[in-house]
Amino acid sequence: MYIVRLMGGMGNQMFQYAVARSLSLRTGVEFKMDRWFLDRRPRRPRYVLRNYDLGVFRIREQFASPVEVLRHRGVLGQRRHHVLWSSILSAAGLVRVYRERSTRFDASVLSLPDGTYLEGYFQSPCYFADFAEEIRTDFTLKSPLPEASQELAREVESSPSVCLHVRRTDYALTSYHGVCSSDYYRDGVKLITDKVGPVRVFVFSDDLAWCRANIALAAEVRLVEQEHAGPQSEHHLNLMTRCKHFIISNSSFAWWAAWLSRATGKVVVAPRVWFAGPQDPMDDLIPKGWHRL
Repeated sequence: MYIVRLMGGMGNQMFQYAVARSLSLRTGVEFKMDRWFLDRRPRRPRYVLRNYDLGVFRIREQFASPVEVLRHRGVLGQRRHHVLWSSILSAAGLVRVYRERSTRFDASVLSLPDGTYLEGYFQSPCYFADFAEEIRTDFTLKSPLPEASQELAREVESSPSVCLHVRRTDYALTSYHGVCSSDYYRDGVKLITDKVGPVRVFVFSDDLAWCRANIALAAEVRLVEQEHAGPQSEHHLNLMTRCKHFIISNSSFAWWAAWLSRATGKVVVAPRVWFAGPQDPMDDLIPKGWHRL
């Protein structure tokens, strides 16, 4: 059995599920999710409390029991014991702990053996490229859009729609992620219109006030209000995936909307700089054919 640790928000959890699901499909070995980290209270003042967000999808939803988690990870959560504990477990033939050490795609993950506990973000489609159709099917929402959002969905699907995603609220509080500028979004719209002609832009954001004040585009624009978001923003994700083209922020949530879209000939614009600091440029995250600005 594989166990994957869930961390972060919906987009991060989707990557973690996808790598474990892909391993399971590749080897025929079952997998379960460890949600312990999501269920405990945060200790760091600036840590954002996250909830389990994958319950809205038609996924293979199996959770590891406390006994299974302890058997696989022991004191894994304590950094100073990680190497020692991993060595003891491996020597005993009980488990292999794989802990992601960089943001780059690691091909060795594709051949991890039964009994592996996975900890990391695994933010690359290379981990599940061979099972893209199964992953897209798994990430179908259990419930349809509410009636109040159906008309908006029809507008999106019947127009040359561009999903423009702005992520600001928590990103603006620290210097780690950074936020995309209004110039980035303007240049993204120009790139798409140069390729496909006039478009209609649908703006999805956690900070619509900033968008109203700063997003000025040479295109028809509609701001998608929070009333269409859904309890876990799953309705926003659904609406975003219906768009024909995408200008995403440096957000895994926005990345999934663009990747899940089945639009033929879609043009996707992504930030060239994913993190504000000197971190890895996340080249393995962006699929070939997407445009980086």
